Amino acid sequence: MFIFQQGLRNVTLTQLIIPDNAVSMRTVTHVEGEGKACIHEFKLYEKPAVGFSTKVSVIVPVYNTEKYIKDCLNSITRQSLQDIEIICINDGSTDNSLEVIQEIAKNDLRIKIFSQVNKGPSITRNFGLSVAKGEYVLFVDSDDMLELNAIKYLYSEAKLNNLDILYFDAKAVFETEQLEKEKAAYKTYYIRSQDYSSVYTGKELFVLQMKDSTFLMSPCLQMMRRVFLADNKISFYEGILHEDNLFSALAILSAKRVSHRNKQFYIRRVRENSVMTSKPSFRNIDGILVGAMELLKYQNLYNDDNELFDAMRKYIDRLIMNAIRIFKQLPDSEKVKITDMPVDAQTLLSSMLVIDGHIEPGEIKKANTAIPGWQAHLLQKISELTK
Repeated sequence: MFIFQQGLRNVTLTQLIIPDNAVSMRTVTHVEGEGKACIHEFKLYEKPAVGFSTKVSVIVPVYNTEKYIKDCLNSITRQSLQDIEIICINDGSTDNSLEVIQEIAKNDLRIKIFSQVNKGPSITRNFGLSVAKGEYVLFVDSDDMLELNAIKYLYSEAKLNNLDILYFDAKAVFETEQLEKEKAAYKTYYIRSQDYSSVYTGKELFVLQMKDSTFLMSPCLQMMRRVFLADNKISFYEGILHEDNLFSALAILSAKRVSHRNKQFYIRRVRENSVMTSKPSFRNIDGILVGAMELLKYQNLYNDDNELFDAMRKYIDRLIMNAIRIFKQLPDSEKVKITDMPVDAQTLLSSMLVIDGHIEPGEIKKANTAIPGWQAHLLQKISELTK
Protein backbone atom coordinates (compact mmCIF):
# COMPACT_ATOMS: atom_id res chain seq x y z
CA MET A 1 0.00 0.00 0.00
CA PHE A 2 1.34 3.43 -0.92
CA ILE A 3 0.02 6.71 0.37
CA PHE A 4 0.76 10.09 -1.10
CA GLN A 5 -0.83 13.52 -0.89
CA GLN A 6 -2.58 15.35 -3.65
CA GLY A 7 -3.68 18.81 -2.64
CA LEU A 8 -5.04 18.34 0.86
CA ARG A 9 -6.24 14.75 0.34
CA ASN A 10 -4.45 11.48 1.04
CA VAL A 11 -4.71 9.03 -1.86
CA THR A 12 -4.08 5.35 -1.22
CA LEU A 13 -2.89 3.07 -4.02
CA THR A 14 -4.14 -0.42 -3.19
CA GLN A 15 -4.21 -2.20 -6.57
CA LEU A 16 -0.56 -1.89 -7.44
CA ILE A 17 1.14 -5.26 -7.96
CA ILE A 18 4.86 -5.26 -7.21
CA PRO A 19 6.97 -8.20 -8.47
CA ASP A 20 8.92 -10.05 -5.76
CA ASN A 21 12.25 -9.07 -7.28
CA ALA A 22 11.53 -5.35 -7.52
CA VAL A 23 11.09 -2.30 -5.39
CA SER A 24 8.40 0.22 -6.11
CA MET A 25 10.18 3.51 -5.98
CA ARG A 26 13.62 4.85 -6.54
CA THR A 27 12.41 8.44 -6.23
CA VAL A 28 9.71 9.28 -3.71
CA THR A 29 8.57 12.86 -4.05
CA HIS A 30 6.20 14.43 -1.57
CA VAL A 31 5.01 17.83 -2.76
CA GLU A 32 2.71 19.91 -0.61
CA GLY A 33 0.26 22.42 -1.96
CA GLU A 34 -3.18 22.33 -3.45
CA GLY A 35 -3.42 20.82 -6.89
CA LYS A 36 0.14 19.49 -7.01
CA ALA A 37 0.60 15.80 -7.58
CA CYS A 38 3.09 14.34 -5.17
CA ILE A 39 4.63 11.45 -7.07
CA HIS A 40 6.71 12.80 -9.93
CA GLU A 41 7.95 9.48 -11.22
CA PHE A 42 7.35 5.82 -10.48
CA LYS A 43 9.67 3.07 -11.64
CA LEU A 44 10.58 -0.50 -10.79
CA TYR A 45 14.17 -1.49 -10.01
CA GLU A 46 15.89 -4.57 -8.75
CA LYS A 47 16.05 -4.89 -4.99
CA PRO A 48 19.38 -4.36 -3.23
CA ALA A 49 21.38 -7.47 -2.47
CA VAL A 50 20.24 -9.76 0.35
CA GLY A 51 21.72 -8.64 3.64
CA PHE A 52 21.81 -4.99 2.63
CA SER A 53 21.39 -2.68 5.60
CA THR A 54 21.44 1.07 5.82
CA LYS A 55 24.41 2.00 7.93
CA VAL A 56 24.21 5.77 7.41
CA SER A 57 21.43 8.12 6.31
CA VAL A 58 22.85 11.19 4.58
CA ILE A 59 20.33 14.03 4.81
CA VAL A 60 20.67 16.77 2.18
CA PRO A 61 18.30 19.77 2.42
CA VAL A 62 18.15 21.50 -0.97
CA TYR A 63 17.15 25.07 -1.74
CA ASN A 64 18.14 26.79 -4.99
CA THR A 65 21.56 25.19 -5.37
CA GLU A 66 21.36 23.94 -8.95
CA LYS A 67 24.91 25.18 -9.52
CA TYR A 68 26.34 23.07 -6.68
CA ILE A 69 24.06 20.08 -6.01
CA LYS A 70 25.71 17.85 -8.62
CA ASP A 71 29.13 18.19 -6.96
CA CYS A 72 27.51 17.60 -3.59
CA LEU A 73 25.70 14.40 -4.58
CA ASN A 74 28.65 13.05 -6.57
CA SER A 75 30.80 13.36 -3.45
CA ILE A 76 28.22 11.28 -1.55
CA THR A 77 27.35 8.63 -4.16
CA ARG A 78 31.05 7.91 -4.71
CA GLN A 79 31.74 7.23 -1.03
CA SER A 80 33.65 4.02 -0.34
CA LEU A 81 30.93 2.92 2.09
CA GLN A 82 28.04 1.85 -0.12
CA ASP A 83 25.46 0.84 2.51
CA ILE A 84 23.96 4.32 2.80
CA GLU A 85 20.76 6.09 1.86
CA ILE A 86 20.78 9.63 0.48
CA ILE A 87 17.73 11.64 1.48
CA CYS A 88 17.31 14.78 -0.63
CA ILE A 89 14.58 17.19 0.49
CA ASN A 90 13.78 19.87 -2.07
CA ASP A 91 12.65 22.80 0.09
CA GLY A 92 10.61 24.62 -2.51
CA SER A 93 13.47 25.44 -4.86
CA THR A 94 12.58 27.86 -7.65
CA ASP A 95 15.55 26.94 -9.84
CA ASN A 96 16.41 23.60 -11.49
CA SER A 97 17.76 21.91 -8.35
CA LEU A 98 15.05 19.23 -8.36
CA GLU A 99 15.66 18.35 -12.02
CA VAL A 100 19.40 17.97 -11.38
CA ILE A 101 18.75 15.63 -8.45
CA GLN A 102 16.27 13.55 -10.44
CA GLU A 103 18.78 13.12 -13.25
CA ILE A 104 21.48 11.91 -10.83
CA ALA A 105 18.97 9.61 -9.08
CA LYS A 106 18.40 7.69 -12.33
CA ASN A 107 21.76 6.03 -11.75
CA ASP A 108 21.63 5.45 -8.01
CA LEU A 109 18.97 3.47 -6.16
CA ARG A 110 20.03 4.92 -2.82
CA ILE A 111 18.78 8.42 -3.57
CA LYS A 112 15.34 9.27 -2.21
CA ILE A 113 13.81 12.58 -3.23
CA PHE A 114 11.15 14.47 -1.30
CA SER A 115 9.72 17.88 -2.14
CA GLN A 116 7.82 20.41 -0.07
CA VAL A 117 6.82 24.04 -0.21
CA ASN A 118 9.56 26.21 1.26
CA LYS A 119 9.68 25.75 5.03
CA GLY A 120 13.27 26.53 5.95
CA PRO A 121 16.21 24.43 7.15
CA SER A 122 14.85 23.36 10.55
CA ILE A 123 11.64 21.76 9.29
CA THR A 124 13.50 20.28 6.32
CA ARG A 125 16.15 18.64 8.48
CA ASN A 126 13.53 17.35 10.91
CA PHE A 127 11.65 15.77 8.02
CA GLY A 128 14.87 14.09 6.92
CA LEU A 129 15.31 12.65 10.41
CA SER A 130 11.70 11.41 10.41
CA VAL A 131 12.19 9.30 7.28
CA ALA A 132 15.79 8.20 7.89
CA LYS A 133 16.43 4.46 8.38
CA GLY A 134 20.19 4.41 8.94
CA GLU A 135 21.96 3.45 12.12
CA TYR A 136 23.75 6.81 12.01
CA VAL A 137 22.80 10.10 10.35
CA LEU A 138 24.93 12.72 8.66
CA PHE A 139 23.84 16.14 7.41
CA VAL A 140 25.35 17.64 4.26
CA ASP A 141 24.38 21.07 2.94
CA SER A 142 23.59 20.99 -0.76
CA ASP A 143 26.39 23.38 -1.73
CA ASP A 144 29.05 21.46 0.22
CA MET A 145 30.89 18.17 -0.30
CA LEU A 146 32.51 15.23 1.48
CA GLU A 147 35.96 13.73 1.10
CA LEU A 148 35.89 10.33 -0.60
CA ASN A 149 36.36 8.00 2.40
CA ALA A 150 34.64 10.18 4.99
CA ILE A 151 31.54 8.10 5.70
CA LYS A 152 33.35 4.77 5.88
CA TYR A 153 35.93 6.08 8.33
CA LEU A 154 33.43 7.90 10.52
CA TYR A 155 30.99 5.00 10.66
CA SER A 156 33.75 2.51 11.49
CA GLU A 157 35.07 4.71 14.30
CA ALA A 158 31.59 5.40 15.67
CA LYS A 159 30.73 1.68 15.69
CA LEU A 160 34.06 0.60 17.13
CA ASN A 161 33.68 2.99 20.06
CA ASN A 162 29.91 2.69 20.43
CA LEU A 163 29.49 6.46 20.07
CA ASP A 164 26.37 8.57 20.18
CA ILE A 165 28.20 11.34 18.32
CA LEU A 166 31.51 11.44 16.47
CA TYR A 167 32.77 14.93 15.68
CA PHE A 168 35.13 15.84 12.86
CA ASP A 169 36.42 18.92 11.04
CA ALA A 170 36.11 20.74 7.72
CA LYS A 171 38.13 22.64 5.19
CA ALA A 172 36.85 25.78 3.48
CA VAL A 173 36.94 26.34 -0.27
CA PHE A 174 36.23 29.80 -1.64
CA GLU A 175 34.22 30.57 -4.74
CA THR A 176 36.21 33.72 -5.50
CA GLU A 177 39.51 35.30 -4.52
CA GLN A 178 37.60 38.28 -3.17
CA LEU A 179 35.61 36.08 -0.80
CA GLU A 180 38.82 34.40 0.31
CA LYS A 181 40.15 37.81 1.33
CA GLU A 182 36.93 38.97 2.98
CA LYS A 183 36.21 35.68 4.78
CA ALA A 184 39.76 34.59 5.52
CA ALA A 185 38.80 33.50 9.04
CA TYR A 186 36.98 30.50 7.56
CA LYS A 187 40.31 29.01 6.46
CA THR A 188 40.92 27.76 9.99
CA TYR A 189 37.50 28.18 11.65
CA TYR A 190 36.47 24.54 11.19
CA ILE A 191 39.82 23.02 12.21
CA ARG A 192 40.48 21.92 15.79
CA SER A 193 44.14 21.23 16.50
CA GLN A 194 43.57 19.85 20.02
CA ASP A 195 43.31 16.12 20.60
CA TYR A 196 39.86 14.97 21.74
CA SER A 197 40.19 11.41 20.45
CA SER A 198 39.38 9.75 23.79
CA VAL A 199 35.81 8.74 24.53
CA TYR A 200 34.03 11.26 26.75
CA THR A 201 30.56 11.94 27.97
CA GLY A 202 29.03 14.77 26.00
CA LYS A 203 29.17 17.04 29.03
CA GLU A 204 32.88 16.33 29.53
CA LEU A 205 33.74 17.16 25.92
CA PHE A 206 31.55 20.27 25.99
CA VAL A 207 33.43 21.59 29.04
CA LEU A 208 36.81 20.85 27.42
CA GLN A 209 35.93 22.48 24.12
CA MET A 210 34.38 25.54 25.73
CA LYS A 211 37.60 26.00 27.73
CA ASP A 212 39.58 25.73 24.49
CA SER A 213 37.05 27.79 22.48
CA THR A 214 36.78 24.94 19.96
CA PHE A 215 33.12 23.94 20.24
CA LEU A 216 31.52 24.20 16.78
CA MET A 217 27.76 24.29 16.29
CA SER A 218 27.49 22.88 12.77
CA PRO A 219 25.44 19.65 12.63
CA CYS A 220 27.30 18.84 9.42
CA LEU A 221 30.43 18.07 11.48
CA GLN A 222 28.78 15.32 13.51
CA MET A 223 27.94 11.71 12.75
CA MET A 224 25.05 10.96 15.13
CA ARG A 225 23.39 7.74 16.18
CA ARG A 226 19.81 8.04 14.96
CA VAL A 227 18.24 6.20 17.90
CA PHE A 228 20.12 8.48 20.32
CA LEU A 229 18.48 11.53 18.75
CA ALA A 230 15.04 9.90 18.79
CA ASP A 231 15.29 8.63 22.37
CA ASN A 232 16.32 12.06 23.63
CA LYS A 233 13.76 13.88 21.45
CA ILE A 234 16.48 16.04 19.92
CA SER A 235 15.39 17.93 16.82
CA PHE A 236 15.81 21.34 15.24
CA TYR A 237 13.82 24.24 16.67
CA GLU A 238 11.50 25.17 13.84
CA GLY A 239 10.90 28.54 12.26
CA ILE A 240 14.19 30.24 13.16
CA LEU A 241 17.63 30.88 11.74
CA HIS A 242 20.76 29.67 13.56
CA GLU A 243 18.91 26.53 14.65
CA ASP A 244 22.30 24.79 14.82
CA ASN A 245 23.22 26.63 18.02
CA LEU A 246 20.52 25.00 20.11
CA PHE A 247 20.51 21.62 18.36
CA SER A 248 24.22 21.00 18.75
CA ALA A 249 24.28 22.11 22.39
CA LEU A 250 21.36 19.87 23.36
CA ALA A 251 22.88 16.96 21.47
CA ILE A 252 26.28 17.09 23.16
CA LEU A 253 24.75 17.67 26.62
CA SER A 254 22.54 14.60 26.18
CA ALA A 255 25.17 12.23 24.75
CA LYS A 256 26.76 9.51 26.89
CA ARG A 257 29.62 8.59 24.54
CA VAL A 258 31.28 11.08 22.17
CA SER A 259 34.65 11.61 20.56
CA HIS A 260 36.39 13.74 17.93
CA ARG A 261 38.75 13.04 15.06
CA ASN A 262 41.14 15.58 13.59
CA LYS A 263 39.97 14.80 10.06
CA GLN A 264 38.88 17.48 7.61
CA PHE A 265 36.29 15.30 5.92
CA TYR A 266 33.73 18.02 5.23
CA ILE A 267 34.29 20.57 2.45
CA ARG A 268 32.53 23.85 3.24
CA ARG A 269 31.93 26.03 0.21
CA VAL A 270 32.15 29.77 0.98
CA ARG A 271 30.11 31.53 -1.69
CA GLU A 272 28.01 34.59 -2.34
CA ASN A 273 24.36 34.63 -1.24
CA SER A 274 24.69 31.87 1.31
CA VAL A 275 23.62 32.04 4.95
CA MET A 276 27.25 32.66 5.90
CA THR A 277 27.83 35.56 3.53
CA SER A 278 24.42 37.25 3.16
CA LYS A 279 23.68 40.50 4.96
CA PRO A 280 22.10 39.81 8.36
CA SER A 281 18.60 40.87 9.36
CA PHE A 282 16.72 40.92 12.64
CA ARG A 283 15.71 37.31 11.94
CA ASN A 284 19.32 36.36 12.67
CA ILE A 285 19.13 37.99 16.08
CA ASP A 286 15.76 36.43 16.80
CA GLY A 287 17.06 32.93 16.01
CA ILE A 288 20.15 33.37 18.17
CA LEU A 289 18.12 34.66 21.11
CA VAL A 290 15.58 31.85 20.87
CA GLY A 291 18.47 29.40 21.22
CA ALA A 292 19.91 31.33 24.16
CA MET A 293 16.56 31.52 25.94
CA GLU A 294 15.97 27.79 25.48
CA LEU A 295 19.41 26.99 26.87
CA LEU A 296 18.73 29.16 29.91
CA LYS A 297 16.03 26.65 30.82
CA TYR A 298 18.67 23.91 31.01
CA GLN A 299 21.41 25.80 32.79
CA ASN A 300 19.96 25.51 36.27
CA LEU A 301 19.92 21.73 35.90
CA TYR A 302 23.69 21.88 36.30
CA ASN A 303 23.99 24.03 39.43
CA ASP A 304 25.85 21.22 41.18
CA ASP A 305 28.50 21.02 38.47
CA ASN A 306 30.47 24.27 38.49
CA GLU A 307 32.53 23.46 35.39
CA LEU A 308 29.50 22.57 33.31
CA PHE A 309 27.49 25.52 34.62
CA ASP A 310 30.33 27.88 33.70
CA ALA A 311 30.70 26.26 30.27
CA MET A 312 27.01 26.79 29.57
CA ARG A 313 27.19 30.39 30.72
CA LYS A 314 30.18 30.95 28.44
CA TYR A 315 28.30 29.40 25.52
CA ILE A 316 25.21 31.53 26.13
CA ASP A 317 27.43 34.61 26.45
CA ARG A 318 28.96 33.71 23.11
CA LEU A 319 25.53 33.52 21.48
CA ILE A 320 24.36 36.82 22.94
CA MET A 321 27.55 38.64 21.98
CA ASN A 322 27.07 37.38 18.43
CA ALA A 323 23.53 38.77 18.50
CA ILE A 324 24.92 42.12 19.65
CA ARG A 325 27.53 42.11 16.89
CA ILE A 326 24.76 41.59 14.33
CA PHE A 327 22.50 44.18 15.98
CA LYS A 328 25.16 46.86 15.58
CA GLN A 329 25.31 46.19 11.84
CA LEU A 330 21.57 46.58 11.27
CA PRO A 331 19.88 49.71 9.93
CA ASP A 332 17.44 51.45 12.26
CA SER A 333 14.52 49.99 10.30
CA GLU A 334 15.62 46.53 11.47
CA LYS A 335 16.69 47.50 14.98
CA VAL A 336 13.20 48.69 15.93
CA LYS A 337 11.96 45.11 15.52
CA ILE A 338 13.30 44.46 19.01
CA THR A 339 9.92 45.70 20.24
CA ASP A 340 8.22 42.76 18.49
CA MET A 341 10.14 40.21 20.58
CA PRO A 342 8.82 38.53 23.73
CA VAL A 343 9.50 40.77 26.71
CA ASP A 344 12.00 38.39 28.34
CA ALA A 345 14.01 38.26 25.10
CA GLN A 346 13.88 42.06 24.91
CA THR A 347 15.23 42.24 28.45
CA LEU A 348 18.03 39.82 27.69
CA LEU A 349 19.19 41.59 24.53
CA SER A 350 18.75 45.08 25.98
CA SER A 351 20.70 44.13 29.09
CA MET A 352 23.62 42.92 27.04
CA LEU A 353 23.47 46.04 24.85
CA VAL A 354 23.76 48.18 27.98
CA ILE A 355 26.73 46.19 29.26
CA ASP A 356 28.31 46.51 25.84
CA GLY A 357 27.76 50.28 25.93
CA HIS A 358 25.56 50.31 22.86
CA ILE A 359 22.42 51.75 24.52
CA GLU A 360 21.63 53.68 27.69
CA PRO A 361 20.18 51.89 30.76
CA GLY A 362 16.96 53.89 30.58
CA GLU A 363 16.13 52.27 27.25
CA ILE A 364 15.65 48.83 28.78
CA LYS A 365 12.10 47.52 28.64
CA LYS A 366 12.04 45.25 31.72
CA ALA A 367 9.83 42.25 32.17
CA ASN A 368 6.98 42.41 34.64
CA THR A 369 7.51 38.83 35.67
CA ALA A 370 10.44 37.40 37.61
CA ILE A 371 13.67 37.55 35.64
CA PRO A 372 15.55 34.22 35.45
CA GLY A 373 18.78 34.03 37.42
CA TRP A 374 21.11 34.57 34.50
CA GLN A 375 19.25 37.71 33.38
CA ALA A 376 19.19 38.97 36.97
CA HIS A 377 22.95 38.46 36.99
CA LEU A 378 23.21 40.74 33.94
CA LEU A 379 20.95 43.38 35.43
CA GLN A 380 23.07 43.35 38.58
CA LYS A 381 26.06 44.11 36.38
CA ILE A 382 24.13 46.97 34.81
CA SER A 383 23.32 48.50 38.18
CA GLU A 384 26.99 48.26 39.15
CA LEU A 385 28.03 49.94 35.92
CA THR A 386 25.54 52.76 36.22
CA LYS A 387 25.84 53.76 39.90
